[in-house]
Amino acid sequence: MNTEDIYTLFNNLKEDNLCFVYHSNFNDEITDRIIHLSETNLSTLPESTSLSRKVSFLIAECFQNVLTHGSIQNPGFHIDSHSTIFSIRNIGQFFFISSSNLISNNDVADLKSKLLLINNLDTEELKLLYLSILKNKLNTSENSGLGLIEMARRSGHKLDFSFQRINDFVSFFYIQIKFDSSGSAETSKIHNHGFDSHNWLHDLMNTRNLYIIHKGDFSNDTLLPIIHVVEKSLETHLAKMVHKRIFHLLVELLQNISLHGFSTHIRKEAIFTIGQQNDEINISTGNYIENQYVDKLKNHLLHISSIDHQEFDKLYKETLIRDSISVKGGAGVGLLDVVKECEQKIKFDFFPVDDQKSFFSISVLFNIKKYFQEL
Repeated sequence: MNTEDIYTLFNNLKEDNLCFVYHSNFNDEITDRIIHLSETNLSTLPESTSLSRKVSFLIAECFQNVLTHGSIQNPGFHIDSHSTIFSIRNIGQFFFISSSNLISNNDVADLKSKLLLINNLDTEELKLLYLSILKNKLNTSENSGLGLIEMARRSGHKLDFSFQRINDFVSFFYIQIKFDSSGSAETSKIHNHGFDSHNWLHDLMNTRNLYIIHKGDFSNDTLLPIIHVVEKSLETHLAKMVHKRIFHLLVELLQNISLHGFSTHIRKEAIFTIGQQNDEINISTGNYIENQYVDKLKNHLLHISSIDHQEFDKLYKETLIRDSISVKGGAGVGLLDVVKECEQKIKFDFFPVDDQKSFFSISVLFNIKKYFQEL
């Protein structure tokens, strides 16, 4: 994504305290890391312990639902281009946990009938249905409905779902769990907005071939869980040597946000995306920065991205010797490392927000093919 795109996406997600979208393979380890990320982001909220338990349970059920229904034997096209997408969003007191995955057309009618049945039952009826299925010990296919029942029971709301036919073999199955952390019944007022947004994010992830979108708090306490999720995702997509280089780039950019980002209400609102187009990995980040540091940072980035290799190496060595990582508004060794790794292929911009702050976005490209040619 380019610098303007990341600013637009940030504004589109302006109301989100947390928005995490994941487009990759699913397994137990990545589930645990995403649960940890969500728990860290929720730790500052009232009644965070009980809320974290509910969110963690629903994330695990949503992932299990993907594993249950997402096994496609003959999709009719290359499956990597249409893999599963998971998202969790927190907007005010509302939470939305969603997934999209391929499902065999042969299974659509049966799954749809189960979901319609679940949505037509009240709390007590759902409990009785759950106990009945357990008692009768139905086969594995039928038991898959237990997870769907638990999603509805634990969330306290009907499940949003839809099916989009792709070809004669498969359809996309979209499902969203929603709940109100305040215990109110007003979630229905915005749940359609949440579901439409999930589908919009799904399309964005596919068209831009993004692995991850994360918008939320990038303070020190939240940084490590973010890094852990990204590390596991990159292992899935990239060769080991490239994975390490890309991971290093992202860590430097995230640390730059954590160190120099503008804080609002003890939070550092920021966003990052990582994806791939052909042979290039693209990492884009965006965060608020105080206006008094904009010119200094802009001039520094213009300088280090325009000088020749000899001058750059000299500046890099001098910076290492001085260990001059700045307090605010400077680039220090971290951004120099980013520029060095990307061979000065960076783009950046500043968008004025108000009298106090601007939005700083940076986008870097790493050429995989060229990297291997130079080894």
